[in-house]
Order: sequence, then C-alpha cells, then structure tokens
Amino acid sequence: ENFIKNREKAKEEYEQQIEDMKNRYEDITDELRAEYREMITESFENFRIQFDAIAKNYDKQMFRLISSINQKFYSLKEHSMTQRAMIVSLYSDYCDADFYHSFKECDDENLPYMSDSIDVLLEKLIQIRWDSVVSNDNLPNPPVKFSGRFEIDSMDSDTIYGGKKNYLVDTLRNTSEVDINLKDLDIYNRFDDFWRIRIESLSLILYDSDGYPIQSPGSSFGGGIQIRIRYPTVFNDTDNSQNDISFLGQDFHCNSDYTTEETEIEFVSSCEVAEEFSTSNYKPSVDGIFSFKIEN
Repeated sequence: ENFIKNREKAKEEYEQQIEDMKNRYEDITDELRAEYREMITESFENFRIQFDAIAKNYDKQMFRLISSINQKFYSLKEHSMTQRAMIVSLYSDYCDADFYHSFKECDDENLPYMSDSIDVLLEKLIQIRWDSVVSNDNLPNPPVKFSGRFEIDSMDSDTIYGGKKNYLVDTLRNTSEVDINLKDLDIYNRFDDFWRIRIESLSLILYDSDGYPIQSPGSSFGGGIQIRIRYPTVFNDTDNSQNDISFLGQDFHCNSDYTTEETEIEFVSSCEVAEEFSTSNYKPSVDGIFSFKIEN
C-alpha cells in the first residue's frame, strides 16, 4: 500500500510539471522553455530513482513475506507429516499387539496411510481401543492356566531333546549356563495339543544325583541359589489352525532365586510376567531358546 502511494505521489509531481509547461508553452520564452525542460528532465530522473528505490524496497518486503509464508507452509507440512507418521506407527504397533494377542490381522481397508487426510487418520486412531487388544473376549476360547515341570536327569543320556542327546545338565555344571527350548523337553508332545501357549512364570531348581535339593550357601538375603533366566528374543507359537507363527521379543531377563533347608525350597524372587505384554516385558511361548545361568 505504501509502495503504491509513494509511486503515485512521484508520478503526480512529474505529470504536474508536464501539465504546467503545456499550458504556458505558447507564452514562455525559449530560455524559460529550456529551464522547464531541465526541470522536467530532473523531475523525471528523480521520479525514476525514487521509483527504483521504492520498487527495490517493495521487492525486499515481498521476498521476506513470501519466504515467511513458505517457511510456515513447510513447517506446517512437516508437522503434518510428523503427526501422520506417528499415527501410522501407532496403528502399526496396535496391529502387531492385536496379532500377538489373538492372531487377528488388521483389515487392510481400515489401515491408515500417509496419503489419508488428517480427519481420516484421526478417525482410524479413535477406533483403536487398548482394552480390545488385551481382552480375552477376542479369543475363540478363554485361555486355560496350566502348570508343569520337566525333570532333566544327567544320568539319562539316552533321552533325546530336540533331536540331540541329553547334555543339558553337563553343560550347566561345566559352564554355569545352558540354553533350553522348553518345547524340546516335551517328550510326550503335549504342547502340540494346544495353541497360543504363553509362559507366565519360570524357575529352575537344582538337585543332586540322589534327587535331593542342592543346598543354598545360606538362607539370608543374598545367600540363596541365584538363577538368571533370559527370555527368547525369537519364539514360535501356533494359532487355532496349527499354523506356526514367529514373533520377535525384547531382550528381557529376570531372576528366580531360592533358598533351601533340607528338602524345603523357598523362592525369594520369581521370574514372572503378570501382564500379557508391556513396554518392558512379554509372555513368550514355549518354542524358543530360554537361557539359564547360575550366578553364584
């Protein structure tokens, strides 16, 4: 607006001088005409210089304005893309969690895409309910709790675990550490009769060759037998159609320590996962490598 006003003002001054000279042209002398021509030329030059200066200043202001608008537009677009990526990532995590819990795959039609409008993305995000992920109502049948134990005898080298001879106890005795796939210990294949098997708690108890519990160094704090259990980072499970499904887990470990007094065994810590899964731990299936380590 100021640019237009300044330009019009300079233009009017120049045009006024031209008009004055035209009206008095017949009555003025040659000397005065030359003076008018000089004044008009000077006025025109001033008008040109002022117009150029005003135009350059206007261009600078317009450039700053356009740059500011472009920067804001880019920031809004970048912010929008970040929000979209967060929503898509969150929905992907939801689908992974839902599949882990119930083997239910997300419908492709309801999956969010980066090209969706923000309203559509938010609508799909609102449809996510955490309770629906961890609810057993989505399962064909409610889960049944089970418990069991496996006895591994170092003297029984003829028993085959997972296609290999029984050297588990020897390995644990020699290195204080052993890797075990729990499904390999199921010599009766009982696990094959079930699907969606999840381990909630796990422990390891040491016995001598006579079947008597190995005595702990003490019974006070820190005097128990300390067993560190590391859960598998890759494990297999089966759905209700007996299809094998592989899952990736987190690096999770816990302790199952206990003290002994004669035949009495008292656990002072338990390697237990109460929740189905969380940001720090999860319930694996039996078909995976569990690592057991004696820490003392």
